[in-house]
Amino acid sequence: MDVLAKLFDLQVAFTTLNSVAVLLAVIFLGYFLRRSGMLSGDASHTVSALVASLFLPAYNLNHVAHTFTVDMLGQNLLILGVSCVFCAAIILLGRLLGRLLGRTDFERKSLYYIFAFSNTGFFGYPVVQGVFGDELLGRFIIFCIPVAFIGNFYACGLFATKSAFSVKRAVLAPVNVGSMIGMVLGLTGLTAHLPAFASKAIAVTGDCMSPCAMILTGLVLGAFPLKELVCHGKAYLVSAVRLFGLPLVTVPLLYLVGLRGEAFFFCSLASCLPVGLNSVVYPEANGFDASANAKTAFVSFLMSLLFLPLTFSVIRVLTVL
Repeated sequence: MDVLAKLFDLQVAFTTLNSVAVLLAVIFLGYFLRRSGMLSGDASHTVSALVASLFLPAYNLNHVAHTFTVDMLGQNLLILGVSCVFCAAIILLGRLLGRLLGRTDFERKSLYYIFAFSNTGFFGYPVVQGVFGDELLGRFIIFCIPVAFIGNFYACGLFATKSAFSVKRAVLAPVNVGSMIGMVLGLTGLTAHLPAFASKAIAVTGDCMSPCAMILTGLVLGAFPLKELVCHGKAYLVSAVRLFGLPLVTVPLLYLVGLRGEAFFFCSLASCLPVGLNSVVYPEANGFDASANAKTAFVSFLMSLLFLPLTFSVIRVLTVL
């Protein structure tokens, strides 16, 4: 019983459940707006364009500008390097799983992204902050800088139409430009010298990203009755792999290769979070039907109520061994 009590940390469980509840509440708001007829299906394309072209770039710009400093680089080169290596490894694993489970070209591309990049931002950040505090959250955000940049570039490449894709276009996508501007501001120290109204405008615009991405998911899901959403069998399979299968493989491997402390914790956490809403945002912004991805995201949030409290608690125990 003492071992079980140590593994199942009630604080971790409560914070995780609270994060899931917030996500689901806002998703259901978008779902209600679509089902009630207050917003049409076309609204999802408008919201996705706003998220991909404005809110997400502003969010990245604001966070990177305040964390990506010269001092930060000097103190966190190892964490940044581990993050880059982790991204390369998880992309390869994601492509392997996507090929095994995907049937159509679009489904395989969606699974490539879903298995490689999880919901580190508006799911991982609140959990880390609530359980471990602002100091560790700051370093986790630093770890996620390469994850966000590589993930956004990867999504731009996966979901762009063949005629529209180019490496240059993917690198210069609004979300990546936002990150690069944030890096310049942070490294040069110009962040502190921005006019107050400009800093506030960037921050307020970036704050729209999380709720709008969740509302977008609800709008996409609103095309289907609730019974159809909870009876989508493939979504449960993909979510189980995302929430349970991947950590079952990656966490022991990370530990066996010698990762410890923060590096182990950050990689393990990134591997076990639910489906990222970018798997809905980017396809919708490029004219694809992302309803299957939205169903999977919804189901993964529901299933995270079961998996994540215990998974987080186990990772926390292993981190201090």
